[in-house]
Amino acid sequence: MSPDIGAKTAPGGISIYLALTFMLLVSFMGAVLESASLQNAKNSKRAALNNAIESVFAEYRKELLEDYDIFALEATYEDGSYDEGILWDRLRFYGANDFDHSIKRIQFLTDNGCTGFLDQVIAFMQHKYGLDYIGGIVQKTEAVELYEDQASAYEEEFSGVSHEVEAVSEVEANAAGNQTATDAQNKSGTEISSSDIEEVLSRPILSMVKPKDMEVSDKSAELSELPSHRELRKGSGGFSDFEDNLIAKGLTGEYLLEHFGNAAHPKENRGLSYEIEYILCGSSSDKVNLQKIANRLVWIRFVLNYMYIQSDKEKKNEAEIAAAAISVLLMNPEIYESLSEIILFAWAYGESCMDVKSLLQGNRVPAMKSKKTWQLGLKSLLKVGSSNAKSDSTDEEGGLSYEDYLRAFLLISKQQKKAIRALDMIELTLTREKGLDFFKVDHCIEKIEIESTAHLRKGINYSFPTYFGYN
Repeated sequence: MSPDIGAKTAPGGISIYLALTFMLLVSFMGAVLESASLQNAKNSKRAALNNAIESVFAEYRKELLEDYDIFALEATYEDGSYDEGILWDRLRFYGANDFDHSIKRIQFLTDNGCTGFLDQVIAFMQHKYGLDYIGGIVQKTEAVELYEDQASAYEEEFSGVSHEVEAVSEVEANAAGNQTATDAQNKSGTEISSSDIEEVLSRPILSMVKPKDMEVSDKSAELSELPSHRELRKGSGGFSDFEDNLIAKGLTGEYLLEHFGNAAHPKENRGLSYEIEYILCGSSSDKVNLQKIANRLVWIRFVLNYMYIQSDKEKKNEAEIAAAAISVLLMNPEIYESLSEIILFAWAYGESCMDVKSLLQGNRVPAMKSKKTWQLGLKSLLKVGSSNAKSDSTDEEGGLSYEDYLRAFLLISKQQKKAIRALDMIELTLTREKGLDFFKVDHCIEKIEIESTAHLRKGINYSFPTYFGYN
């Protein structure tokens, strides 16, 4: 039966539809409001924790920043005993209440090959100088790296030359009979004898290169107490893979030269006076570290000086005349050629010692010598390292300084070894000179990520991670 077109629709049908629509709308709005309320509560908890953790890490150790441009939170708060609970207490102090915390990841300055320390160092230096600066440094120090292997070879040859000279000196002494070395010298007409050469080659390296007005530091450290030699507190998790490239090495070396002292320019109130020498050598005393660096420098300079003296006809002729005179005195012409080379060897060695002395005085020395820049005459060889030695030296524009050689040594050294030894020096200085007996670099937090659970309302908890890093 067809519906009556003129009939009216029942009023109740419309009201039920509207009621259902209204109920759905109210439910939806309620869900939206609940979601917004929960999200607002979550945001509030996150904001509270972010503010708290930033406030906590704003309590960085000021001495680290002032002296070394490094940010780190000393997590024991001058107690000397590490406890995670101290960190949670500080978070609550700054308003992060009603949370349960656990550490997901944490990195101390000494973790993962001192990655956190190196990251800050490189970021600081890159911001200060930029990358173009490093190109000039690398170019300036390439020659030092180039001659390192040759220097080692000549150093090994040194003992053999010393034995040869010693043997010739014994023969010379027997030939001279009861004459003094000076009488024998005068009789032969030469200005130097094999015993003179033996004496020069046998002198301690430090006595040969130390400037007259330099007092060698007697400071030392107990290695077993330093971070590089003791068992360290370790963090958990990892934050970054550190790149050990040439740019990173160059920036690190510049940072170390700026923030740590050396024998030519020591810094006041430091645990050791020759900090860069320690970072490179790692011995417990300033004196031993300086000896090692001086020895390394002498043989690098020797490579360059020996190359030059072999090309200087006048000096070779002078050495040959001295060798001939000694050979005549000994009535042994067979040793003439080898003795001539020994004299050139000793002469270049003496010049190298003079170069290092000049470097320690703060002067620059040209990489390759010339007639004008060669300092040592053959007759003055015996005076090298004695109280009568020449004390004045000139600063040669365009030459390399003591810091330039240290820069080159740092550039070819391993990053992690430099970093941990730098932290040795930081800890030693802060404990010995600044009075911070509690301070340990492996208690200094550089990065952290925590997992926090907040209680929003009955039956509803909210867990989320929070990260903070100084770099």
